[in-house]
Amino acid sequence: MKAILRLSLLLLLQLLVPQLLRAMSIPPSDKDLKAPQVSSREATLSWTRVKPGPAVPKSLVVLQLISGRTATTPKPVESVAYIANQYFGLGQQIGAGEFVVYADTGRIVVVKGLTPGATYRADVIAYEAESDFYRAPGYTKVEDRDTTATLFFTTAPPTKPAAPAPASAPQATALDCSTLQLSCRAGQGDGRLLVVQPVSSRADGASKPTMPDNDIYYLASQNYGQGQTVGPDAYAVQFGTDTSLTVYGLPPGGLYKFIVYEYAVEKDADGNPVGGGSITYAAATDTAYVQLETCSTSEPERPATNARQTDTTLTTARVVWRNGSGQGRLVVVREFTQGMLKPVQNTVYQANATYGLGDQTHPGSYVVLTGQDSVINLTGLQPASLYQLEVYEYNLAPDGRPTYLLSQQPASTVVMTAFPPVPGSESADKLRMGFAQAFTYHDGLVQLHWKQGNGSHYLVLIREVRDGRAPLPTPVEWSAYPSVSRHRQIMDENSHIGGGVYVLSNERYQGPGDTVTYLRNARIGHVYEVALTEYTLNFMGEPEYSTPTSLTFVAPRFAPSLSGQLEGVLPQFTWQTAALYLPDTYELEYSSDGQSFLPYGNRQEVGMDSSVTQVKGKESLAVPLTAPTFYRLRLLHRDQHSEYSNVVRLEPARPLPVTLTSFKGKVDGRSFAHLTWATAAEVNSDYFELQRSEDGTRFSPVGRRPAAGSSTAVRAYELQDPTQLTVPTYYRLRQVDRDSTAHYSGVLTLQPVVQPSVTLTVWPNPVGADQQAHLRLSGLKDRESAVEIAIYTVHGKLVRRHKLPAAPVVDWSWSLEQFPAGLYLVEVRSSAGRHTARLVVE
Repeated sequence: MKAILRLSLLLLLQLLVPQLLRAMSIPPSDKDLKAPQVSSREATLSWTRVKPGPAVPKSLVVLQLISGRTATTPKPVESVAYIANQYFGLGQQIGAGEFVVYADTGRIVVVKGLTPGATYRADVIAYEAESDFYRAPGYTKVEDRDTTATLFFTTAPPTKPAAPAPASAPQATALDCSTLQLSCRAGQGDGRLLVVQPVSSRADGASKPTMPDNDIYYLASQNYGQGQTVGPDAYAVQFGTDTSLTVYGLPPGGLYKFIVYEYAVEKDADGNPVGGGSITYAAATDTAYVQLETCSTSEPERPATNARQTDTTLTTARVVWRNGSGQGRLVVVREFTQGMLKPVQNTVYQANATYGLGDQTHPGSYVVLTGQDSVINLTGLQPASLYQLEVYEYNLAPDGRPTYLLSQQPASTVVMTAFPPVPGSESADKLRMGFAQAFTYHDGLVQLHWKQGNGSHYLVLIREVRDGRAPLPTPVEWSAYPSVSRHRQIMDENSHIGGGVYVLSNERYQGPGDTVTYLRNARIGHVYEVALTEYTLNFMGEPEYSTPTSLTFVAPRFAPSLSGQLEGVLPQFTWQTAALYLPDTYELEYSSDGQSFLPYGNRQEVGMDSSVTQVKGKESLAVPLTAPTFYRLRLLHRDQHSEYSNVVRLEPARPLPVTLTSFKGKVDGRSFAHLTWATAAEVNSDYFELQRSEDGTRFSPVGRRPAAGSSTAVRAYELQDPTQLTVPTYYRLRQVDRDSTAHYSGVLTLQPVVQPSVTLTVWPNPVGADQQAHLRLSGLKDRESAVEIAIYTVHGKLVRRHKLPAAPVVDWSWSLEQFPAGLYLVEVRSSAGRHTARLVVE
């Protein structure tokens, strides 16, 4: 009866809420659409929002190619929530050729997949949408106030990269009868494509083509035969910046050709790779050949097949399969991370059915069975966990050495253990909050951690506290909430469940470190309420919840970061603050002992709040520095709250026996410091020693550079600190004369560069088979390594593989027409490591 009433209420709300939303106040208008930054295939669009209305202010960005056609004004349909995709042509269409590339609360979008030298029209349409149970966008123009801003732009013409200097010195070494070790010397391109091809002779290899086609990014695999073909039977085994690789699973006894193609990718004016841009391959200059020996005996002809799980408990699982043609078989299991399981040829392994006790074929891959059986009863597994299992056929040589069938796919399956029972009265407790400084200029990071109860999963709900709002709701028994990783860390439309309530995390416990989650982009000074609930899944897969644990906290404020140096004999200071809430004034303070500080000069007014832009300031002192002095910056707020910066120590510079014209430093994207200095004249100088300190008091050597001796010419020096910066670091020069007299320069301060976090999002989830699924990987720092995407069934079968160039935000959409209903694992590999997400197709 309750279910019928709940359904009736939902249907009634679906009928009434759209009309109520249309009756709300005027939608906010987006104006001041800025001139975009464009390359040949990308454009960065940004705009400024005016005063928003009471509902959630959002922007719908529509893009259309107008070269050869008449531009039209997009007219979105009321109450339709359009699906956006930043790759032009993949988002939902409003009208013919009018593609939605953005639909969210932000004010910037990077549109990709554009045509070089083409003209586009961009429309930013403001709309509002918020309801506890139903979302209905409102695009209506009210009171003659237009809610659309329009801009025309033209992409840059294509810039075909020139073929780079080729890679050289390819070498191939046989590690065993089916494994090769490949290496080469890098050319002067952005990466290289490694290709392996079977040949009957060197003359046959010279006649068989393997030259890759320009503008194709090849999909490679170190498992021979699974990569993309480049020529007849020629497979790509590596695509990227690596110069060495181990290739597995080659048919024994054959002659193989190894060749390397250096490539260059299209870049923008700043030298950064253009996403999806042109790629040019250089012709190879040399070819390596290697002969694989035959194994100790012949490979089996047929692999094992039809591996499947037939039974499971919390820590055990039974797996059966159909045997192949080998004399025996070896079974390998590892946690479901898509790592390497293949055994090494001619190697005898000791097996143990208890996971983790047998020999390892590769780190983390354990042998659980060797012999003639077609069934394995695994033990020692973890509850509610996934494992990958593969069955390899083998034949035995007279001396007992096995030859494994590696040139064909083994039987494989995914093993899933049972979920723990429903938790009793013991719930998670001791929920508390910590705080870390911003990751970037607008990302405040609030940490929440707790003591684990006896549930198998945890659900964290969060809402901003406002007057008139009821407390956070208690999770509804047997009701599932959106699956949100604790690494997403944001309150956005993907995690919103109505009434201003968001799912901050919804995950299964993996280990002791899982009792922590984070909130990004918290509004500083605002109050939040959090509720933590543990649950387990019953025999029908429905969640059963324990008693929630609650916490209310205020998002902390930011302290300024202070840097100082001497310009001649006068101290100069600069500072920055990641975000501000109720700021009043800055005040510089000084101290002779670093303990007792006094104000120095007048206060500087800060101005208005800023939650999305770094606030910077500077001050130069008019009094020369005559003694070592400590400085700090006080940020005073209008509510009399104060935040203090780090302490900077400056000491007066001693005269050098050289004319030092400059002493500068900069920090690269990986937080390594590069120091440079120059002299106009030197007298009996021996060497320069660069010194560093983390407290401004105790300095240690970094490295030396020989001096010029005696010179009247301009001399330039440079040195890199091999230690990565993690805190503000002080540097000075120690100049030593030939008579061992030492002199010191002034001190400069360098700040470490904070790296962004990487986030993987897959949506909608669940998704219908008639829809498209979307993937976004954001926060990549390294843009040189490609992003590899693989989609597997719950049984470990590879369904789809795709490869994209790296970018700060990587987006991809794919059709689900060939995907049967069920659970899929989406795996993304990049320079930042491996990230996974689950996708449910209904």
